[in-house]
Amino acid sequence: GPGIGLLYTIHDNDVEFEQQTKDGKGYSLDARLFFNCENWSISCGGYTSYVAKDEDEELLTASPDENTLTIVYKDSETLSFVKYVSDELNETVQNGQFNDIAVTYYE
Repeated sequence: GPGIGLLYTIHDNDVEFEQQTKDGKGYSLDARLFFNCENWSISCGGYTSYVAKDEDEELLTASPDENTLTIVYKDSETLSFVKYVSDELNETVQNGQFNDIAVTYYE
């Protein structure tokens, strides 16, 4: 059968921190738009996790949801990463494909 091609988004916390503090303000606005992801479940992965720097506790989880725009305003002490997409995606989402547009604006 056809193979699955995955795109992984990885944020290097040091690079993200440097960019956010470059102008001395340290704030950023993350926007993510999800579509073609009907029937998505948390076990598929692909969600964005926000954590406080040097902490283990998660502050916020933004999961893909059909035709949804997620906007998060954060400071330089809040870091984010995208959880890998699991193989369950092939059984949950039609054709195992979805669209996710991610943009970050640094103040």
